[in-house]
Amino acid sequence: MNIIITRPLIDSEDLMGKLLSLGHKIIHVPTLKISKAELDPIDSEKYNAFIFTSANAIRSLKLLKQDVDKYLKSDDEIIKLEQKVTYISSVVDYLDRTIKLISNRGFQIKNAIDWQKFTSGVV
Repeated sequence: MNIIITRPLIDSEDLMGKLLSLGHKIIHVPTLKISKAELDPIDSEKYNAFIFTSANAIRSLKLLKQDVDKYLKSDDEIIKLEQKVTYISSVVDYLDRTIKLISNRGFQIKNAIDWQKFTSGVV
């Protein structure tokens, strides 16, 4: 199937890739040109809320450095990734402790055998 996509490339790359992988022929004819406005950084302390009407508005937003952390902590995708990292870190920590216990098992078994020999008078 021949498909025409009229969105700007940055907004249609994923869709085009999926359609191409399904065997469709893609013709890309962007009907809009997105360009950044030259604006000074926005001080978020002066506003109660931001309403974005498109992903392009978010891409063009300039924030003061002190505000970046606020927006990272409110991004659902970043929150989910941080939770995943925390979970994986706890799994790695558990596995690390388990491996150490297993590694020490041989030493503990040898000590138990030596103790049994000692208490029975063999050594």
